[in-house]
Amino acid sequence: MGIKLSQRTCGRILTLNRELYHLKMPIHGGRPKKEMPFRADQRHQYLSIDIRYIDMHNIEGEDKIYCISVLENYSRAILASAISRRQDTAAYLSVLYAAIRKHGCPEAIVSNHGGVFLSHEARQIYNTFGMRKEEIELRQAWQNYIETALYVTWNYPL
Repeated sequence: MGIKLSQRTCGRILTLNRELYHLKMPIHGGRPKKEMPFRADQRHQYLSIDIRYIDMHNIEGEDKIYCISVLENYSRAILASAISRRQDTAAYLSVLYAAIRKHGCPEAIVSNHGGVFLSHEARQIYNTFGMRKEEIELRQAWQNYIETALYVTWNYPL
């Protein structure tokens, strides 16, 4: 018909219609909200760690670039982060070391099932400092606070 209405205008029209006919607002959602499994009740309870590939539309032959970040679950502050050409154990441990050196040891480390997080060297460090190693469920990225924070930050333009 050639009529173009914005989403806001449609919302106003629906609100007026509900008020005119004394209709109730539709109820959304039927599922209960899932509880975060690694929600921290105090500082340094959980550190969330992730290695994220940065899509820079690399020139052919260039190496990939990764961002390795450590987030404290209670304050949701990024404690340490680094850019690396490789996602290897040495790069991961250097970022973990920087976070622990400046902010202290957590009770547990939360990550996905990545090999660098499960390496022999990493497990040895967890045991030495008395940290538990927790893993999110497969294909459940929402369980890791840093995965959620980085997804929101990098997928929505400013």
